Amino acid sequence: MSATSILINLDNLNNNLKVIRSKIGEKMKVMAIVKSNAYGHGAVEVSKCLVNQGVDYLAVTNLPEALELRLAGIKIPILIIALIDFDEYCQCLQNDIMLTICSYQQLEQLEKFAEEAKIKAKVVLKVDTGMNRIGIKYSEAANYANYILQCNNIELKGVTTHLASADAGFNEFTQQQLEKFKQAVAQISQVIDSIEIISIANSAGIFVLDPLYGN
Repeated sequence: MSATSILINLDNLNNNLKVIRSKIGEKMKVMAIVKSNAYGHGAVEVSKCLVNQGVDYLAVTNLPEALELRLAGIKIPILIIALIDFDEYCQCLQNDIMLTICSYQQLEQLEKFAEEAKIKAKVVLKVDTGMNRIGIKYSEAANYANYILQCNNIELKGVTTHLASADAGFNEFTQQQLEKFKQAVAQISQVIDSIEIISIANSAGIFVLDPLYGN
C-alpha cells in the first residue's frame, strides 16, 4: 500500500493571511496557531512561511511542538497555550518560550525555576470567560496581575481568552464573553502600565467581532 501524502500550497496560505490582515488592519498583531503539526500541514514549513510574511507570534500546544520550531531556527515569540508539566519549565526558560498561566501553583513553581535558572520567565494569563476549559476567573484578573508583579523572575506579557461559539456568528454568549474579557483587561491595566498581548479573536472571532477588540 502506498503512503498517503498531502500537497500544501503556501501561496494559498499567504493569501489567507492577507485576508486576515485586511480585516484586522495594520496595527493589530497576529498570533498564528500552529499546534498539532499546524493541523497536519507541517509545523516547521508553515511556521517559516508565516514568519516570512511577518506574523508576530506562534502558538503551540506543548513543549515538543515549541522545541521543534526553535530547533528549526525560528526566533519569534512562541506561546504554549495548554498546561504543561512543571518539570518542563526549565526547557521553556532556556528556549525563550512563553507559558500560559491559570493558577497560583504554576506561578509559584515557575518563579522557583526561573530564579534557579536566572532567566526571566514570560507568561500570558488565560481568562475563562465561558469556554470552561482552562483559565482564571475574570474577576480575579487584578489579583493575578498583582501577584505576578511581586514576582522577581516572571514578566506578564499578555492576557488571552477563547471564544467558544464565534463560529456560529455573533451571539449573546459571545457578547457576554467579550464583556467579561474587557473587565479582566481593565483590571490588569490598573496594575501594569501596558499589556503587550490582548487576544480574544480566534479565526471566527476576527469576522464576527465588530469592532475587533485586542491588539
